[in-house]
Amino acid sequence: MDWVTQVKTLASEWTIEHFQKLPVGAIYSNQNLILYLLRKDRLKNDTGIREILRVLLELTRSLKLEEFFSLTAMFRRFLFSLSIDNDGQLRKWILDDPDPFNRILLLKKVDFPSLTTSEIEKLSTDKSVFIRRQLFHTQLDSGIVPSEESLIALSLNRNQSLRKLGQFYLNKFYQEDAYTTYRSMPGEEFFYIADYMREEDSELFLEGIRNGSKLTQYNCLRALAYSSQNKIKELEICELITRNRKLRAVILPILPKLLSLEEIIALRPILEATSALGNISYLVLLEKKSYWSFIDEGLDILLTKPNDFSYQWIIQALQAKVNISRPLSAKHRESISHKISKLRNDHSFPHQHLLDQMEFVLRTSCPS
Repeated sequence: MDWVTQVKTLASEWTIEHFQKLPVGAIYSNQNLILYLLRKDRLKNDTGIREILRVLLELTRSLKLEEFFSLTAMFRRFLFSLSIDNDGQLRKWILDDPDPFNRILLLKKVDFPSLTTSEIEKLSTDKSVFIRRQLFHTQLDSGIVPSEESLIALSLNRNQSLRKLGQFYLNKFYQEDAYTTYRSMPGEEFFYIADYMREEDSELFLEGIRNGSKLTQYNCLRALAYSSQNKIKELEICELITRNRKLRAVILPILPKLLSLEEIIALRPILEATSALGNISYLVLLEKKSYWSFIDEGLDILLTKPNDFSYQWIIQALQAKVNISRPLSAKHRESISHKISKLRNDHSFPHQHLLDQMEFVLRTSCPS
């Protein structure tokens, strides 16, 4: 018996007869179920599904603003799409939606020339960079060339990805070099030259790092790290590490190239003071500079019983290699052996197999 078809027919008949009679509260309570049914390809032409769509479209015409925004973001997105494809009743609310993936729906559903002046103004000042970038590309895709003034304004935006758009299309459409514009401007906008990362501007980048705003410091440090890494030695590296998280993210990956092993080891207390996971940052630097020092210091941190995340990270990192081709100094061999013994005597340490592995690595490594 084709009971599936029978059940489907009964469900469709019930929906056609009763769905429009359901209270709004019942629809609110079953938003996820409704979305699930509407996503089923095999139900797209079902008469019951068509009735659900008709009732929901009718519902959008009677909902108040606060009622609509009490729906889930996914259900609002569906209703926006349904409305724009039909009567457009909800279009007036779409740019007030807190979810950027709902606001972007307007650009996906409406051609740029059909956007109102008010909608373009709201989209161009949207708090989401993703939406502002999409608005720009939608305009280009429609064949409308932005004005020179709008591209200059874009090239002066605080967000680098938007500035890059302004720089590229200002040159493409109007043969104007934003770099020259930046060099003629005062304050923070002058230091947008960092986007070009030119080695000849390295002294200016140093000035921006020392005296600029947080944004200027970040842009100039990133430019210096790309164009003139050795210049970073002229800065107070310890102070940069402690200044803020964004600067640390730029400078830490290049420190193994800039500093000696002794200088990196001296950074341990500074790095551990910056965050709860500063010891991991320290070990990552050591691993790139000297793998035996990394093992030595990793075992040392295990003996201090760090937080759970650091503990597990170190265990996994030490387990990752069972053969190290680099020569092992007598000093490192003695220090590592001593720390293995101390962990052996710590009966609360559960990773005895790791200690066995470390001892094997020591036995099979060539002395320096």
